[in-house]
Amino acid sequence: RIKGKGDGTITSLTFDEATFAKSDKQLMEDLTLAAFNNFNEKLNEKRKEKISEVTGGLGLPAGMDFGL
Repeated sequence: RIKGKGDGTITSLTFDEATFAKSDKQLMEDLTLAAFNNFNEKLNEKRKEKISEVTGGLGLPAGMDFGL
């Protein structure tokens, strides 16, 4: 599990005890990557929600989504 702030800074990284018992480097790398990607997806969703709140749901014209 990865936790972070809205600016993308990772604040904590937690591994399940069962994962360590296996001592599988590739598994740890895969799980860490998946957790990081999940964090980024949630962060992007929150950013979109906040932009929608700020713009009052006006709906931006095509190409004005600022890469979100």
